[in-house]
Amino acid sequence: MALCACVILPIATPAFGVTNAAIRAKRQQAVSASKKEQALGSALESRGEELAEIEAKVESTRELISSTEADLATATADLAQSEWLLDRRASSIYRNGLVSPMSVLGGREQLLRFRHRLELMRRIGNSDASIVSSVKDARAAVESTKRSLEVRQNRADGAQSSGPRQTSPRVPML
Repeated sequence: MALCACVILPIATPAFGVTNAAIRAKRQQAVSASKKEQALGSALESRGEELAEIEAKVESTRELISSTEADLATATADLAQSEWLLDRRASSIYRNGLVSPMSVLGGREQLLRFRHRLELMRRIGNSDASIVSSVKDARAAVESTKRSLEVRQNRADGAQSSGPRQTSPRVPML
């Protein structure tokens, strides 16, 4: 019986060794596939985080754009009000004529009237200067807000069209 065991043993050993080698190769493939799966999972997770960051930035930019549009509407309303005051003043000057220093001096019967007319002329001049200044300021504010809005919209359009950027190396797919 001992002889029989010796004969079986040499024959079974090489076949068993081939099977173990095949199993080890399959295990190695499984480990390699598992590593690739983990790498792809982490790459997918990082892409998801990048996408969330980009979406947050786009939303922030949209909020800034809507805020800028509200500022533009306010500046436009201020401009319209200032232009209305300027038009009203120009119409008043056209209908009533200009108050000149000569007309103030020529019609003085009393010293108080003279002082009163000089004060009115000074106030009207200051008011006119203030109205013109407010129109200029309102126009500048509208233009500035429009430029800011265009810049923000261009940034938002650029962020949406560029999409997520490649930041990590690509992992080859199976």
